[in-house]
Amino acid sequence: MIADAGYESIENYLYLEEHGQDCFIKPQNHEKSKTRKHKTNKYIVDNLLYDKENDESTCARGDKLTSCGTGKKVTANGYETELCYY
Repeated sequence: MIADAGYESIENYLYLEEHGQDCFIKPQNHEKSKTRKHKTNKYIVDNLLYDKENDESTCARGDKLTSCGTGKKVTANGYETELCYY
């Protein structure tokens, strides 16, 4: 399955996975993420250093961002996702 960025959502990814479909969906921020300004901004979440073992990120100032709780988000279609706050 190949799709445009407009189809990128956790619901679509899970649906395709449940139905045994491989998918290639262009990320919604693909064009922006290729820019020099985006790549060099140390404060964008994508550019933080993430330590999977300790489940924490390190910001450009060296501060550790650790999990401070979870929450839930419900989409317009009623799909519920769990979020982790740092």
